[in-house]
Amino acid sequence: MAVEFAHGAVTHGAADGNRPRPFFGSFKRTLPRTWWLRNRNYSFFALRELTVIPMVLWLAFFLYELWISGWGEAAYLPGNSPLYIAFSVVCFGAALLHSITWLNLSGVILRIKLGANVIAPRLVTLANYGQWVGVTIVVGALLVWLSTWRS
Repeated sequence: MAVEFAHGAVTHGAADGNRPRPFFGSFKRTLPRTWWLRNRNYSFFALRELTVIPMVLWLAFFLYELWISGWGEAAYLPGNSPLYIAFSVVCFGAALLHSITWLNLSGVILRIKLGANVIAPRLVTLANYGQWVGVTIVVGALLVWLSTWRS
C-alpha cells in the first residue's frame, strides 16, 4: 500500500508490513567526472575557481618567509630563484584573472538601491574597478614609503 505525505515523499510497506519504507530517487542521474569540460563556460568557471590554489600556496610561502625573517638575517633566504619568480608570475596571473572576473560580475551580482531606483550595473562595475585601482595605489605608496623608512 503506497502512502503520499504532505511533503511529497511516498512510502511503501516494508517486507514485513510493519514499518513504512521511504521511496526516494529511484532515478539517479550520474555524470562523468569531466562533465564540466564539455561546456566552455563551465570550464572557465572551474579554471577561475582553481586559481585560488596557487594563490594560497604563494601566500603560505610568503607567511613562512615572514616567520623565518624573525629569526634574524642569517636564517632568512629570500625566494629569488628562477623557479620561485616563475611561480610568482603564475600566481600574479591567477590573481588578476580571479579579480577581473569577479569585478566584471560585480555589477550583475551587487544590486544597489538609491531611493526608488537601482544603480546601473555598469556604474557598479566601474566603481569597483575604481576602488581596486585606488586601493592598489594606496598600498603601493605605503610599501614605497615603508621601504624608505629606517628605524
